[in-house]
Amino acid sequence: MAISKLLAELKQIYQSVTEEAALLEFDQFCDRWDDKYPQISRSWRTHWHNLNTLLNLPEDIHKAIKKRKLFPTDDSAKKVI
Repeated sequence: MAISKLLAELKQIYQSVTEEAALLEFDQFCDRWDDKYPQISRSWRTHWHNLNTLLNLPEDIHKAIKKRKLFPTDDSAKKVI
């Protein structure tokens, strides 16, 4: 049960519409989970420059890619967009 809650909170971060909203969600996530899983926030901080790429895309692209969880190639992602 705790893992599903953790995953749901991570999802709130990467599904945020703006980087500012994602950072707020991330701060709240860290407050709740860092004592038990500090490696998660360390990894997200280290790779934030990759994670925020998605957040900087226009909202219509967010909607298009929300339906897909995985793109096996760059071309498959371009086709959706």
